[in-house]
Amino acid sequence: MTLPAHTRKVAALLMEMARTQGKPTPRGVAVQLDVTRQDVASLLGLSRIEATLAVNALKLAGALAFEGSTLLLNPGVLQRFAEGEAQEAR
Repeated sequence: MTLPAHTRKVAALLMEMARTQGKPTPRGVAVQLDVTRQDVASLLGLSRIEATLAVNALKLAGALAFEGSTLLLNPGVLQRFAEGEAQEAR
């Protein structure tokens, strides 16, 4: 099964955020979250629903976790999603 384009786009954006704004921690790369899902959707040309579905799929796969206003990212899992190699949880 091919990953939806919106999931690949969100994963790629989060990888870029991890690279440019992230701080490595023992639990993942921490990024201070100052954008909404609507902001992500607008930036990537997606609907808010597509952005939400993508975030939820990445969360279920262990690519990201929320801790208050901080986002913990797993770059290895995000990379697989961005390249379309991961399988979404059902």
